[in-house]
Amino acid sequence: LYQEYHRMTLNRKINHQRRLPSSSSGTISESEDEFDSDDEYELPEPDLGAGESRGRDEERRESVALLQLQQQRMLWQHLPHVIASGVLASLSGDAKKQQEAMFEVLTSEASYLKSISIVTDFFMTSEELNQTLNMESKKALYSSIADVKKVTESFIAELGDRIDSDILISDICDIVYKYARDDFKVYIPYLTNNRYQEKKFIELRESNSQFSAAVQRLQEMPQCGRLPFTSFLHLPLQRITRLRLLLENLMSYHVQHRLWYRDRVVLVASRTQVIKESNESVRKMQQVEEMINICQQIVFENVKTIGLISKNRWLVKQGEVMELTQRGTMIISRQKATPIHMFLFNDMLLLCSKKREHKFVVVDHVHRAMLQVKPNSDTEVANKNSFFLVLLENHMGKHTEKLLQVSSPSDMERWADAICPPKKETDSSEQIYEDWNCPQVQCICEYKASQLDELSLQEADVINVLRKTADDWMEGERLSDGEKGWFPAGCVEEIKNTHVRARNLNERYRL
Repeated sequence: LYQEYHRMTLNRKINHQRRLPSSSSGTISESEDEFDSDDEYELPEPDLGAGESRGRDEERRESVALLQLQQQRMLWQHLPHVIASGVLASLSGDAKKQQEAMFEVLTSEASYLKSISIVTDFFMTSEELNQTLNMESKKALYSSIADVKKVTESFIAELGDRIDSDILISDICDIVYKYARDDFKVYIPYLTNNRYQEKKFIELRESNSQFSAAVQRLQEMPQCGRLPFTSFLHLPLQRITRLRLLLENLMSYHVQHRLWYRDRVVLVASRTQVIKESNESVRKMQQVEEMINICQQIVFENVKTIGLISKNRWLVKQGEVMELTQRGTMIISRQKATPIHMFLFNDMLLLCSKKREHKFVVVDHVHRAMLQVKPNSDTEVANKNSFFLVLLENHMGKHTEKLLQVSSPSDMERWADAICPPKKETDSSEQIYEDWNCPQVQCICEYKASQLDELSLQEADVINVLRKTADDWMEGERLSDGEKGWFPAGCVEEIKNTHVRARNLNERYRL
């Protein structure tokens, strides 16, 4: 199934980055430089030597599992008619890898088709499951996966015809370009609907015991490989991302042929555009949904009502902070902390008090251009992680300052960044890096953003770290698409090899 292939390629990519310098000086040996030639189409023997640490046994098990999966893959050089032709003896190593890279597009697409067919031909045709779903639930749950499957079948047929037409594969980029330009647009509505798929699945699982039981029984069937139902629904997103990486790999061969190289740049760009259009469509839908939801939560009582919903307004950040005020006399005073919920939009800020669950009363609002953030120089423990929010002119035309406190240094930095653009000056507990000198990390466990200023990460994503805070949060930029955001340091590991980091940056520049 495609899930196994996807796991194998993620492990391969993560291990590809985990190469330490060959000497303490950090210089790169010739043997390390050869790693750039990409050994992913070879079948290495796993290192089963004695372990030195607690993690060695696990590493060896992963190595064996990876080898087993690799050995199950069909390689172009192992095809009987290729072996019989004797052509392998006349091909250089790079020429073989170019053939394998094109062949992998076909074999991985076939594996992908096999897996999404389990949705269309197994789950969707299950009488037991269908009895638990109405038409609306089916539409939300399966979306346009039947259209995606139809395009995939056509795509595989054309790739197969091209590959079968000669022993040496001439090129496949013209085929992929045609589909990326036109047919792959069926992915956009599917990926746009992915968020609602997940919500619908959770809703059905929690409210419909018959649905939950039917899904559980189907997941245990041999056809599913005991994989969860949702893993099949996520396949189109995984595939469209993986295909882009496969095409980028194709670009690494014979770049001296400018026309060949140019066509592949256009091809990867067109494939990437499908992802960008899908992400933009999802983002716009989320913005509209968020604004409608916020309007249902907001109450104007002693403040003049203003219209919130606008096509040019969206939520930047929201959350609860504590306003610190002094109470008492000049001789005896104590500090009071009052919770305030802030809704920061791209053009204004709402300051609210919580009335009840999911209901907020607006106590003040201000245009975003009338906001400033000042650091709090008071070093008392009671004022830790606090800053001054300056309202140059609030809704009543008054100048006010509020001392606000948050739970952590990273929260303080993120609120300050959201309200006002970040500046180079920072305190000693935080590190800011220039683009040319920033650390690189790779994601080793998936992270889903819970705030708008956070960055969702998939395993094997490579990120340039722009900032690190004392409480182990990082702000970074993903190399593959330039998206920026915050994420916890615990879900990534640093890429220490200068050679690998340079290769990643060069790949980003080339694309």
